[in-house]
Amino acid sequence: MSRKLAWMMLLTLAFGGAAMAAPDTGGPTAAHFPVLDVNRLHSVVGQELDLTRIGEEDVLRDQQELPPRFAIPERVSLTPGNSGTWEDLGNGLMLWRLRVIGREGTTSLNLGFTRYKMPENGRLLLYATDGSQISRSFTAADNEAHGQLWTPVVLTTDLIVELTVPKKEAKAVQLRLGWINQGYRGFGTISADSYDKSGSCNLDVACLDSTDSWREEMRSVGVISTGGSTFCTGSLINDTAGDRKMYFMTANHCSINSGNAASLVVYWNYQSSFCRTPGSTQSGQAGDGTLTQFHTGSFFRAANAPSDFTLVELDDPPVAAYNHFWAGWDRSTGDFTCTASAPCATIHHPSTDEKRITYVTTNTATTSYSGTTSPGDGTHVWAHWATDPPGPFTVPGVTEPGSSGSPLYSAAGRFIGQLHGGPSACGATGDNLSDYYGRFSVSWTGGGTSSTRLSNWLDAGGTGATTVNGLDNDGGSCTPPAAPTGLTATAASQTQINLSWTASAGATSYTIWRSTTSGGPYTSVGTSSTTSFSNTGLSCNTTYYYVVTATTGSCSSGNSAQASATTSACTACNAISDVEPNNSRTAPQAISGTCNQISGTFLNDSASQQNDYFRLSLPAGATVTALLNGLTVDYDLYIYNSTSGGAVASSLNGGTTADQASWTNTGASAINVYVRAYRYSSTRTTYQLRISY
Repeated sequence: MSRKLAWMMLLTLAFGGAAMAAPDTGGPTAAHFPVLDVNRLHSVVGQELDLTRIGEEDVLRDQQELPPRFAIPERVSLTPGNSGTWEDLGNGLMLWRLRVIGREGTTSLNLGFTRYKMPENGRLLLYATDGSQISRSFTAADNEAHGQLWTPVVLTTDLIVELTVPKKEAKAVQLRLGWINQGYRGFGTISADSYDKSGSCNLDVACLDSTDSWREEMRSVGVISTGGSTFCTGSLINDTAGDRKMYFMTANHCSINSGNAASLVVYWNYQSSFCRTPGSTQSGQAGDGTLTQFHTGSFFRAANAPSDFTLVELDDPPVAAYNHFWAGWDRSTGDFTCTASAPCATIHHPSTDEKRITYVTTNTATTSYSGTTSPGDGTHVWAHWATDPPGPFTVPGVTEPGSSGSPLYSAAGRFIGQLHGGPSACGATGDNLSDYYGRFSVSWTGGGTSSTRLSNWLDAGGTGATTVNGLDNDGGSCTPPAAPTGLTATAASQTQINLSWTASAGATSYTIWRSTTSGGPYTSVGTSSTTSFSNTGLSCNTTYYYVVTATTGSCSSGNSAQASATTSACTACNAISDVEPNNSRTAPQAISGTCNQISGTFLNDSASQQNDYFRLSLPAGATVTALLNGLTVDYDLYIYNSTSGGAVASSLNGGTTADQASWTNTGASAINVYVRAYRYSSTRTTYQLRISY
């Protein structure tokens, strides 16, 4: 049976035997008319693919941190005037078709029309020659100011480009095929053995419970292609106006700019329909995601290299059937709290495969890209992936090439950065189980111009909001309250400062931000539903700077005016050394007095993860603060009490970053407190531990 006859039978069944098809009728026009068999059409064949050389180039691209490729672009210049085959359908319609054939090794095809303008009644369609896949129709609604059209991938090696247009409008068609892009991996295709799919350790978003709140943020995320050849991840993001503009965030190193933004294609809801168990063979194989929901084309808005961000605006409006979600954001400057019960998360498309989610259950750190000390240059958020993720699965997830540009969300589900890169991979441990995200708060001010910062676009009205909630299809705009006024700070002791301020109309709560440097950056230290707050666990004889923001529950105000106070002078601190053995709570080293500065040395008395414990009696109402610093390897810090037995405070910063934790005895009598220094190294190391109350 000829392909032409097969198509005619298929469409007769699908459309009730309609004798003639208007340009907007579903399916190929050629299936409704006695037209030339596809083997008689003018065809073009793509350039040969040398998969060995391509693989070598991809290794080099990964080393250079360039966006991964999935297709090899080939520049052409094909129009209905110099290529393809025209046919008069005899009813006032003209049909033009061009056959595009991929070379050996091709797994998909996509096209870049560098000139596209369709008359009112014209229609362009792409479909696999065997009928296995058909794109949506492209019409005059796809005409854009940039004058281009870049198609989604079609999973075929043999493609028909079909133009249907009334004869009287044929001269108005402006169509130039500028790029033929032959895919060789990605998007669930069967690829060469050297090209791996998404790692099996990753967790499908399909594994989330039906009521899981992350199902909102996952609808923001899409896999993207640029120039028909490279891929990354990105996400929709809300603005203070709540006007559902199609603002889309990704990474600067994904190489989208004003010259190629028109070539951006975003695929929505590309995810498996079922949960593949992390760590299983099935989880490392192709899922059943589809590529039928997409937007094509965008306008460049802003980008900046230091925090590795790019913002574009998609050139078509939202599509209700795609169930979009515009994620909220948080531009605060401190580190973010992530726990097992309230994790932070990234949602991404590793290796351009189906959508996955990866959790963070320890606090983020502020650092430089690839840095291990805090704050570094302050441009990045350092996220360590959960070693025991929330939920029923215990395999740690990661990110991969193709995840670049994916969002990192705070525990509140707000955007705080996009993936720049990092060492994580399935099976990684320690600091290698982590990645770096360009910090949203740095991108907010960026390079100081509208084309290098976010503020002009995401807060065009100049509200000064520091946070915005996500927006669903039926959500509303965000009107932030005024910033609090009259902030005062008063030292109450060596370890406590009291704050008060004047209420903001409409505010439901307030967030308190602190810094040891005038003007910030500030870190959140708590919230209050009233107009006062006591900040405890501070260091003696230290000046602290504060601002307060107000929130309505939907979005937050800008900062209040800054206030500062200096804690009371330090009392004499006992200088002591740790005395071994003190490596258990049943045999701790006893200390006394309100301040002890301990010089500690871990001996080689065990292979790894050694402990030093110190016990003191903490009076009722007192707050103990432990500061662990002077580190050369990774340590953790814990505080226990003799009543609960469990840890009442801890600090688990990675690398050589100092750890500090505090706890207040709210009981009516003194209680024994145990401070534990916990080391991740088998070598002899030293530390400094200050315990005071």
